[in-house]
Parts: sequence; structure tokens; C-alpha cells
Amino acid sequence: MLESQKELSSQPILSLPENITERQYSLLQKAFEFFNEKLFDSELPNVLITLNRRNKTAGYFRYGGMFFKDNGEDLGEIALNPDTFTKGTGVEKILSTLVHEQ
Repeated sequence: MLESQKELSSQPILSLPENITERQYSLLQKAFEFFNEKLFDSELPNVLITLNRRNKTAGYFRYGGMFFKDNGEDLGEIALNPDTFTKGTGVEKILSTLVHEQ
């Protein structure tokens, strides 16, 4: 595991804080920004990160066709399947899926 992954994986992503929705999405956004900087030299555009239970997939990327826009530009979507968060695979699996979809 990379040192940077250790830093992110130390976050209690599966704990239940006061505002679980805000906390969960905030951690995913921070992870996206971290890997965008470290792996992609901050060249990736903003995306909407969603949780979606699409069968037989840990996640997917979709571009355009959404009602969300960033300064008038279509946004991409990275959807992560939360069912994969609970199958004993740990935070590494979640982060690996996020990076794969980036």
C-alpha cells in the first residue's frame, strides 16, 4: 500500500458520524482530489461522485447527459457501488475502484 493510501485509509470511512451523508461524500471527494493531484497532475475535471447499486459492478464512469453542470460544462459521474463497501474488502477496494474510474 502506498504511503498516501495509508493516510486516506486511516479515515473511519465506515463509521457512523453525526452526518453520515456529508461525511461519506466528503471523504470520497477528498480521495478524488488527492488521487487527481498525485496520479493525474490535477488534470482531471470535476466529477459528480454518486453511490449506485448497479448489479455486477463495483463502479463505473459516465460522461455527460446529467442535469448537473460545472460552469455550463457537462460533468462526468463516478458511481461507486456501496454494496462492495460491506463485503469485507476494506477501504483499499473502495479507493482502488475510485482510481480505476478516474
